[in-house]
Amino acid sequence: MRNLALPAESPSLSRLALKAYKNTSYVVKVFRLRLVSFSTPGGLRTFVEMTSARKVAKEQRRLEEAEAKVEGEFMLLQAESTRIHDEMNAKLAQITRLRRQRRQVESKGLDMLRRGLNTIDELEQAEKDENAAFEQAISEGTFHDWSAIVEQSEWDSLGLGQFIDPPFVVGGSSSGVAEHG
Repeated sequence: MRNLALPAESPSLSRLALKAYKNTSYVVKVFRLRLVSFSTPGGLRTFVEMTSARKVAKEQRRLEEAEAKVEGEFMLLQAESTRIHDEMNAKLAQITRLRRQRRQVESKGLDMLRRGLNTIDELEQAEKDENAAFEQAISEGTFHDWSAIVEQSEWDSLGLGQFIDPPFVVGGSSSGVAEHG
């Protein structure tokens, strides 16, 4: 078989065949096909049936339209998914913020009760006074006992209470092994 490009003014084509050829040019372009001629046993040249090419072109257009429709629906769903994802992230951030605030209020409330204070303002003032006294003691060089900063219960809350043994911290061997000397 050999490829044959048919010119528009070919005298061997009837007007009907020429019209069919022009209508199927879309298929020819899409599939990069050329109409094929071949010899029949009787010696006549036959061209690919034009109705088949039209059917292919029609099916191609139908599929392209269906594809465009589905792509449009997909884009809408993707935009909706993005909107929902953004809304979920905002709600998660809000939950995180509210939980952090709740823990702070709980912590401050327990601290107020432990200190015997009645308001948050009193607690904030007491914390400011403690911080100022601490900074002053450090700047004067009078603060040497670091164990006063962290109570044993705070080490326990960090899971370090079992590792902090006061006799070894102050002057003993940190390894707990007797020194040879």
